Amino acid sequence: MPETTVVRGSSERAANTDRVLRAIGFDGAPTQAQLREATGLSRPTLTAILGELVADGWVRSRPGTNPGRTGRPARTFTVDAGVLLVAGVDVGVHTARAVVADAAGTVRASHEADLPPGCPGEERLARVQRVIGQAAARAAADVEDLAALCVGVPGIVDGTGRIRRSTVVPDWSGFHVGRALEQWTGKPVDVVNDANLAAVGEHWAGAARMAQDVVYLHVGRRTSAGLLIDGKVHAGRTGGAGEIGSIPALFFDTPTVLLGDGASQLDPRIPEVFATAAAGDRSARRRVEAFARHLALDVETLVHVIDPDVVVLGGGVSRAGEALLDAVRRHVPTDDVAPPLALGELADAAVTLGGVRRALLLAARSAPRLRPLLTTTRTAPAARAAAGPTTATEGIA
Repeated sequence: MPETTVVRGSSERAANTDRVLRAIGFDGAPTQAQLREATGLSRPTLTAILGELVADGWVRSRPGTNPGRTGRPARTFTVDAGVLLVAGVDVGVHTARAVVADAAGTVRASHEADLPPGCPGEERLARVQRVIGQAAARAAADVEDLAALCVGVPGIVDGTGRIRRSTVVPDWSGFHVGRALEQWTGKPVDVVNDANLAAVGEHWAGAARMAQDVVYLHVGRRTSAGLLIDGKVHAGRTGGAGEIGSIPALFFDTPTVLLGDGASQLDPRIPEVFATAAAGDRSARRRVEAFARHLALDVETLVHVIDPDVVVLGGGVSRAGEALLDAVRRHVPTDDVAPPLALGELADAAVTLGGVRRALLLAARSAPRLRPLLTTTRTAPAARAAAGPTTATEGIA
């Protein structure tokens, strides 16, 4: 048989398989007759594809129900989301978190652990590995069972996944954490700036689901931004896009502004300042307004550069909720350029869920059957709900 005929046949079979998987999706349970109607495939072709998908573990076939009717009920087909697992990891200054999710993005298990102050780079890596291992174990899996991982880190990450610079984790500056984790797991690893990964999470499962151009402001001790343009991370030529906290004219120290000189970023009173201000405390009001003016300048600057569909406020200080949002709105000019301001919906889960999304996209490179499933219209609130309630940790990393 000519080679071109073989290639054409193989390509056609792959395209038909994609059509079947897309028609089933993660939420469907169609019968074979319904799949024939949805895909337009002949009965023999569809039967062969379904048989192959069932044999390979991607699809489950179950007896259907036929209440009130005679005859044997038609079997239904569902995608087995547990056919592969991925991990999303958030390496913060004080905490490391990992979640393990299935092919549908539903979180199966999670684990987090504190990182001691001044934790050296090698020890930090070992602790992160333990957190990933514990999360995998809670999902009844081994690290080697993961199809891919994505790690969010505080710092500038270049196109190869190397951390070019991290002021908050200086021992990892110049370190290729992705390569180290790939050698440890034997699986592909994506490394992304944490603010960018949080933007991915909010775009996939949170406050920016309906937007394509997104600015995510991580409001912590210093402010950084995650940028999505046309739904994709924009890291810039060197990976430094969004590092607005490194601009002297835009830099401000959150604990100092809200609590005064000498305040620590671990001070649990930081989110409480907003409630104190709302209760009428004049000093707290002045501090909140000063903080809001600083943050509004960041918002205005990014809006005029990116012209996004939405600006999402996330990070530790966002736990102040509507009080933060109202304060910033008072200082952001309202004109034709101003986009909606929204609070992040994912809180501490934004980075890890963004990691899940990126890890699924990475896994699809070597698991082509996953690709059509990632384009289905499954909404990721299911992933968010599966992550469970997030625990508000002290500090504003």
